[in-house]
Amino acid sequence: LALTSLPDPKILALVEKVSKENPDEAVQGQAAMAIAMLLKGLGEDRDIMVRRLTRLREAIIKANDVKVGDVTVAKLAEDEIFVIQNLAKGRTAPDIVGRDSAGKPFKFSLLKSKVTVLVFWHSNMRDAERGLGLLRKLHKQHGHRGMELIGVTSDPLEVLRNLRSKGTIPWRNFSDVSGRIAREYRVRTLPIVYVLNENREIQFIGGPGTFVDLTVEALLAE
Repeated sequence: LALTSLPDPKILALVEKVSKENPDEAVQGQAAMAIAMLLKGLGEDRDIMVRRLTRLREAIIKANDVKVGDVTVAKLAEDEIFVIQNLAKGRTAPDIVGRDSAGKPFKFSLLKSKVTVLVFWHSNMRDAERGLGLLRKLHKQHGHRGMELIGVTSDPLEVLRNLRSKGTIPWRNFSDVSGRIAREYRVRTLPIVYVLNENREIQFIGGPGTFVDLTVEALLAE
């Protein structure tokens, strides 16, 4: 599983070889989990999704109780299956109910926007200054055109209010100090951006930057 973090295209072939040739069923299951994670980077075509689901189910069967850090392979696989079934492109993004950084009740599904950008972030995330800068630019370019930018962060309220007063985060934010919303969306890395259409259907998932801008521009032009 550690091999999945390496940017080497040969890793997939290597892990597939382990899956086929290692006699230990638990190792086969871990390899199946790794293959499913590596396939994630190849897109969301139907054939790739089917291959991923097959490997994830194999991982649960063969290595369900094997620990990876503080979680089991089964938990990792179940989360990935949830993502494929509920958080992939074309799916309706789960509703969110909570409070914003001003302490006011807030429900995601009440937004009536042509385009919504949902971003999970934290003030101490990797490359925070760059990521927040890209989001501010997006908000400035498209906020007046009907795009809603909604943040979700576990930063304390006092931090959020301070950043808001400085103009660092001019968009509305869910206060997610407990991490409940992030867990609902199976968030593992920050920042992660979801671009949604007027029906809350997911059109793009990834980091802030050019592809987010292009997706938003295309949706606003429709």
